[in-house]
Amino acid sequence: MKFQASINGIKGTVQYRMKFQASINGIKGTVQYRDEDVQKIFLPLLEKWKTMQERKGRRILVFLAAPPGTGKSTLLAFLRMLSCGEILPGASEAGPAELAPITTIGIDGFHHYQSYLDTHTTVRDGEEILMAILAAMAVPHPPLIVPEVGHGAEQQIAPTIAAYQRVMERAAALRPDTVVILSPHTVMYADYFHVSPGAGASGSFAAFRAPQVQVATAYDSGFCEALVKRCREEAFPAGTLGEKNAELDHGTMIPLYFLQQHLRGVPVVRIGLSGLPARAHYRLGQHIAAVAEELGRRVLIIASGDLSHKLKADGPYGFASEGPVFDARMQAVFRSGDFLRLLLTPADLASGAAECGLRSFWIMAGTLDGRQVKSELLSYQGPFGVGYGVGWFLPGGLDDSRDIGVQLARCEAEAMRAIRDREDSLVKLARLSLETFVRTHQLAVIPEDMRKSFADKRRGAFVSLKKDGQCVAALAPSSRSVRIWPRKSSTMPFRLGRETRGFRR
Repeated sequence: MKFQASINGIKGTVQYRMKFQASINGIKGTVQYRDEDVQKIFLPLLEKWKTMQERKGRRILVFLAAPPGTGKSTLLAFLRMLSCGEILPGASEAGPAELAPITTIGIDGFHHYQSYLDTHTTVRDGEEILMAILAAMAVPHPPLIVPEVGHGAEQQIAPTIAAYQRVMERAAALRPDTVVILSPHTVMYADYFHVSPGAGASGSFAAFRAPQVQVATAYDSGFCEALVKRCREEAFPAGTLGEKNAELDHGTMIPLYFLQQHLRGVPVVRIGLSGLPARAHYRLGQHIAAVAEELGRRVLIIASGDLSHKLKADGPYGFASEGPVFDARMQAVFRSGDFLRLLLTPADLASGAAECGLRSFWIMAGTLDGRQVKSELLSYQGPFGVGYGVGWFLPGGLDDSRDIGVQLARCEAEAMRAIRDREDSLVKLARLSLETFVRTHQLAVIPEDMRKSFADKRRGAFVSLKKDGQCVAALAPSSRSVRIWPRKSSTMPFRLGRETRGFRR
């Protein structure tokens, strides 16, 4: 004897003479009802309920309570169909004469929406089946998207607003414990990531002539402290030092403006960007994910950032050919989830496009390292000469092929080897001299075949010291040899890296 059932949206076959495999509330198992139990327990129980209902002359409520996963939903579905005669051979449509049809309602308190179940893991019997990072999104932050600022201009980006609302509705359905917002417009240092300290912050759109629009949030101080501690232990350049303005910036307020329409009371961690390379931003994302797991927090990542600011000649920043190219690249990344391509975005392309969100996206990608990612581009617009993209990224299970940080390091090493292979003898000498002194504080021994050519000639030398694309240089002659005076710029990180590049000019 068997029947087809749909339990909490999950369809399956239940029978009480043969075993069957079913997935009930996401739990797979074998279900079996014996004929003896049906005859001696279930049918008498239904008959008793009918007698009680007839004696009282009105509807009666029966509550079934048991621990999670013991088969309440399956049993209730079975009893309902049994009472209605749907699984008894020869029964009338109204059910057997001795029974009254029942209606069942599941009110299990431990159930979650499927979107919640799809984005979480746990460990059961040694198998990973709480995923700390619930989801991530990339969203723009044009002030005019707020009606009190746009005064009607926001209607030109209605698709962007609609996409904003959709991702925030999804985020609210996930019920995060903490929201991490990555903003290009909070304090930014060349060689340090700033994590906003304190119990919370607020801000307004007064700078955009709308002081009446205000946004406030509490900070997740526990998460902040754990993140800073982890970074300090790894000598990673991130912390709460150097705060210049505690007020919320518009890169933070605009995502919160939309999120708080759907979800309020969730604390925030606000993190700024830096002048450090892609691998450092990605590594910060990995630290964020690790802290979320350590604390058992369900975390939503919001990467705030506009795309190119140079899409139109009549736009506020003019036009550059790199603008549309950069935005097309970001759209492709948002569609595909190709985070390696994101991290390998050429510096000249990003700079020429005058973007502001790339580093936010780098950190976001790091929070999803080693996970399957379902990505979606919900909208893209650029009517005012600035690109606005809305992306949604839903993590899945572990995926060894998405160790993007490792892949990035491999690509960088290969690029460095290619550069070295193309260097001529003079550049190799410059590199040897500089790297030897930086690493050992000793002068390099010049190869014999080159020593004579430098012995009695006054020469000028232009040598570029580069770390992550930033360089300093000086040109100076000397009496009998080549001497170099490095000049430190205001944007150069304080410590010189192990890799330097020399080239002739």
